[in-house]
Amino acid sequence: MGHIVIINDYSLAESWRDAREGRSPLHFLYGVDHLEEQGHQLTILSEEWSRWLAFLDRKLRRFPIPLGSLDRQGAAIRFLERADAIYAPCQTQTQALTYLAAFGVVRTPIICLGHHPLLRGRPAGRKLRRPFLSLMLRGLAAMPTLSRAVADEANAVAARPLATPLRWGPDAPFYRATPEEPGHSVIAAGRTGRDFEIFGRAATVTGVPATILTLRSMVSPEFASFGSNIAVLASDRFVDYATTVRMFASARALAIPMVAQDGLCGLTSLLDALGAGKPVIMTRNAFIDIDIEQLGIGRWVDPGDLQGWKEALRFFDDNPAVAVEMGRRARALVDAGLNYRSFSEAVARIVHDCL
Repeated sequence: MGHIVIINDYSLAESWRDAREGRSPLHFLYGVDHLEEQGHQLTILSEEWSRWLAFLDRKLRRFPIPLGSLDRQGAAIRFLERADAIYAPCQTQTQALTYLAAFGVVRTPIICLGHHPLLRGRPAGRKLRRPFLSLMLRGLAAMPTLSRAVADEANAVAARPLATPLRWGPDAPFYRATPEEPGHSVIAAGRTGRDFEIFGRAATVTGVPATILTLRSMVSPEFASFGSNIAVLASDRFVDYATTVRMFASARALAIPMVAQDGLCGLTSLLDALGAGKPVIMTRNAFIDIDIEQLGIGRWVDPGDLQGWKEALRFFDDNPAVAVEMGRRARALVDAGLNYRSFSEAVARIVHDCL
């Protein structure tokens, strides 16, 4: 077993504590807990280390060349002599270290989990960043990804088999799966890249009972025009996970309405639907590898397709038995291996191969 330095963009200690106390699923640890189970010594760097480096990070947020978190990487340098590997569950934190690794200055293997496409934004910016992306990939020992499209892009730019797509699945024991309960409403929960307006308009026209769970900052003036069949539960802080999951038991289906975007979005909510044993209505996203229609667990809707949302909502409202069967299939996928345990074991194998 080895000493592994973990670099992340949010507090893993807090996420781990919430998971231990039953307030949050384990899958937000992205395999870090499993590495500890295997006997690895972990040094977790996910809190602010240097006030000055953290200040510099904020100032360089719009710098065109990706540097990652200078604060987290500065903290990591103290451990490089005795670290056997660096694992970054977030792809935006370790670029400076990978540049040094590409030139042989840093010899500790760096493993980075890819969530989003590597070349995003305006063409001029992508052209400027491409050489640095190639350098970053040269400095990585391995790159597991949450999407096949991201893995294909990384392998094409790196010109070597660097990236491996993994199936991120839900923490199965966290969810009280209720596929046998047909429910009576469609619940849409989330805060990133969401299009609650189109969901609300579709639910208003169809009269299907619906609930929106989100942050108060996500509530737009258009919400005032939604019908009385729509409950909006908004707060300054997102409702804790355990409470949200309990609400899913009353759902006929879960909805994931999203605006069109060039990155991965909605996967966390899709995991919630799988874990809870509920069918899903979801806006298409090119970086979601789980084909909900092919697997018989839900329906796709194109971005901005109001008619598609109306048809999907009516379908589940009119077909409770079909919704139950889809929910069964969703949870069966989890129990058959599309779960966090399998994902964690795959991450551990990649780390082990790099040690």
